[in-house]
Amino acid sequence: MTTTRRTFLGGIAAVTIPPAAAVAVAAAEPGTHSVDQFLAVATPAERARYHADALKEAMAEIHPDRSWRSVIDDKHHFVLTIGDPRLDA
Repeated sequence: MTTTRRTFLGGIAAVTIPPAAAVAVAAAEPGTHSVDQFLAVATPAERARYHADALKEAMAEIHPDRSWRSVIDDKHHFVLTIGDPRLDA
């Protein structure tokens, strides 16, 4: 079998899923997922990403003319949310 970049990256992504998150998702009944359940079992990095994404969504509602992205840099202890001008605007 030939290993392509796509299969290699897919394998890495599958391996990096935290076991606790998989168990929490499997244990929950279908249709009963909530943010509180996720945050209760999420790692600190997962919680940081969740809140950074929530901030991007809120900023996109406030300023829809911008394309929002965020960077979490735990090595240098900062989170940056940036609103770039849209190229199509």
